[in-house]
Amino acid sequence: MPLESAGPGDDFKIDGLPDPAPGRGRNGRYLVVSPGLFPALKIPLLRGRLLEQTDGPGTPLVAVINQALARRYFQDRDPLGQRIRYFNDEDPWLTIVGVVGDVRSIPGQPPDPAVYVSHRQVARPLNGTPRSMAVVVRAEVDPMGLAAALRTAVTEAAPGTPITPLRPVDDVIDAASGSARFAMAVMAGFAATVVLLAALGIYGLLAHTVSSRQRETGIRMALGADRGRVAGAVVGDGLRLASLGIGLGVAGSIVAAPAISRLLFEIRVADPLAIAMAAAILLSVAAAASAIPAIRAARLDPRASLGGDA
Repeated sequence: MPLESAGPGDDFKIDGLPDPAPGRGRNGRYLVVSPGLFPALKIPLLRGRLLEQTDGPGTPLVAVINQALARRYFQDRDPLGQRIRYFNDEDPWLTIVGVVGDVRSIPGQPPDPAVYVSHRQVARPLNGTPRSMAVVVRAEVDPMGLAAALRTAVTEAAPGTPITPLRPVDDVIDAASGSARFAMAVMAGFAATVVLLAALGIYGLLAHTVSSRQRETGIRMALGADRGRVAGAVVGDGLRLASLGIGLGVAGSIVAAPAISRLLFEIRVADPLAIAMAAAILLSVAAAASAIPAIRAARLDPRASLGGDA
């Protein structure tokens, strides 16, 4: 099953190409499936065809590869029609008939190169080990409501076969991404706390500045400065402070990004969009934190400010 079956792949050979140097073998996960797997998991067909029910005993052995394997080992040639061989030289060649989309084995990690072969064409156990398989069912009703019927169908087809507990795919996803979600929740909590502290800090600093500069503000307003310009100056001070902090933060995030890259999904270490969104959020918080001191400054009575200091 995707997200819960991960491990090293097996070496294979490509017909017509020399064997690679020792330690640099061509490697891909060898997955034995039924033709119905691809529509059940909605794995898209990119080129060629999928495995079919007609691919059975007595027909030419075929395989479908994923896009990761095609990119890695068939960069300069069309993979369709190429032949690959797994395990021993006595094993038969498999003809590639299709390329499908990638499926991740581990959340947040690049997809492994994979080769799909039909269970109807592969009779012997893999490397001499009895094979276990997962049954994937796409249902139009609550899938757990079909548990009893599925167990009965498997028992009738293969009496004595041990059946592990049935689970909805949502549980598989939650189990696979649980640790990453917990880590991200903790980081999000710390980030929210830091943003709140930053907002309080900007508010406190600007509120103190407005209080300590009442006389200056009163003089400016007495000389004709309108209240909008006074408020804008206070907000501008807050945004300048935030911009300085954002600049330092962007530099720090680029330095620290490699350490947290394993927690990033589909985001580059220095993703411009993510950095721009974070900067926009922080500027918005700074503007909101500056609003109350700015309103207070704009509401100052020039006569009271000058008279109080006289």
